[in-house]
Parts: sequence; structure tokens; C-alpha cells
Amino acid sequence: MTISLVGPNVLKLLTVFHLCLNAAVYFKSVLGPVLFLIYINDLIDVFGNSLSVKLFADDVKVYAVLDSDVKVHLLQEGLSRLKSWSEAWQLDVSIHKCTVLHIGCDVKRTANDCHSYTLRGIQLSDVCETTDLGIIIDSKLRFDKHITSMVRKAHTRAALIKRCFKSGDHDLLFRAFVVFVRPLLEYCSSVWHPSYYCDVGKIESVQRRFTKYQLITLWR
Repeated sequence: MTISLVGPNVLKLLTVFHLCLNAAVYFKSVLGPVLFLIYINDLIDVFGNSLSVKLFADDVKVYAVLDSDVKVHLLQEGLSRLKSWSEAWQLDVSIHKCTVLHIGCDVKRTANDCHSYTLRGIQLSDVCETTDLGIIIDSKLRFDKHITSMVRKAHTRAALIKRCFKSGDHDLLFRAFVVFVRPLLEYCSSVWHPSYYCDVGKIESVQRRFTKYQLITLWR
């Protein structure tokens, strides 16, 4: 993904590629993930010191601050090195899963400001949003789409608790809410922490609706 950060006086473009290696890792084994990490550990050295690389299982993220056109060429050169590395180690890259996301890119800017990148002769697709480790990242870093999706899942799970638990014990229902619903609302909250009252209201509505249901059952 490509992340554009616009400052008050300076325009900085942080480009991040979300790449996915075409490898099946058997994570239920003890040595499977460890051996896979050892196998791809030298991938970081392929991109050099000018590019930053983050690895998580078979997901690779490459990024750099684009303060000049030189960094654009370095990113494209890094993709070419990735192609050579994958061919040398016979580990294909799932190009259909690789995305480029422009974050902070103003609509008024021309298309030339958002650079295109290719891998193995195929242009990587530009997207308006992408899902990374369960977090929906949009082009404005608003995280409103992620919050909406998360709240919808939390409401669905809270409704399942109401249907599946026949007991009217409020302590039991509270523990079920804490175990099954709250993890959805708290997952990676330090990343998408809401800054708008409307988003805060969406998140709090899950608990308000559930506690309202408990009060109704209390008076029955």
C-alpha cells in the first residue's frame, strides 16, 4: 500500500507495499512457522537500508518516505530485487493479493503525483482501502469503515448471546459480553482509536444496547 502524509508546509509521501508470499505455512506445528521465518529472513536484506521492511508470517510490507523521485526509483528497484529473490528461492509472490494504497492523497492532485509500481511486469492494483491484520485502513486514515464493520460484528455477536443464553443471570450475561463481544471492540484499539464523537457513539452503542436489554429482563 502507498501512504501519503500531508504536513502543514511539506508534502511527504510514505509508500508502503502490501505484498503476500504464495506459501502455505502449517502454523499448527511447532517448527513450521519458525522454519518458514528462517527461510525468508534474508528478505529484509534484499531491499537494502533505504527501504523499511516489516514481516508477519507470509505478509511483507515495504515502505519509505518519498521526499524525492529517487525514492520512487528505489521502491521500484526493491520490487525488482524481490522478483529475483523469489525466483532464486522458488517462492512465488501472490501478485493478485498485492495492493498499493495512497493515504492522504488529495482528489485535486493529478494522477501523476500517485506513482504506479510493477512486479514481474504486472502493475500493482491501486485501492482506496485495504485490510491489514484485521484492520481496515482507508486513504484518509479515518478508520470509520473499520469502526462501522467492527460495531456491526459486535452487535451481531451480542444478539447471539441474547438468543443462545436462556439464563437470566446478569452476571453470566455480563461475563459472556466481556468474553465474546469486548475483544472485537478492543482489538488493536491503539491503532484506530476514534477521534470523532460519531465514532465514539457507535462503539458505545453496543454496550448501551446490551445493558438496556438486561434492564428490560430485570423488570420482567
